[in-house]
Amino acid sequence: MKSNLLLLSLFFLLPLSLFSQSMEGKWFAQIPGMEEGTTMDLVLEMAAGKYMVDFGNDGTIEIEGVYELQETQMTIKDTGGERACLNQVGVYSFKVTTEDLIMTPISDPCEGRSGPDGMQFTRMD
Repeated sequence: MKSNLLLLSLFFLLPLSLFSQSMEGKWFAQIPGMEEGTTMDLVLEMAAGKYMVDFGNDGTIEIEGVYELQETQMTIKDTGGERACLNQVGVYSFKVTTEDLIMTPISDPCEGRSGPDGMQFTRMD
């Protein structure tokens, strides 16, 4: 009886843990602004292998792109937008928790896309 209860509990909890580990959704970060000592809000929305980036959280999409996941690595490629790094593929290791998305660059020829230490986002939705 106890083993059945344990299996039943795992059956119901597993989808919740998988959902919380999903990269899809809206993510928020603050990045250095154009003027020294200032910051800018950044919103990253990820869904079905695509991403959109909104600098300033003003509803304007400045970058669109596609991503692929393979175990703990993510490959990103901008496909459009005024701040896009077209034809430059970035490779990152990543970690997703219930609240955070951490992307650490492995290789990325797009100068300034992530900075040397990578990017850390907080889940918005």
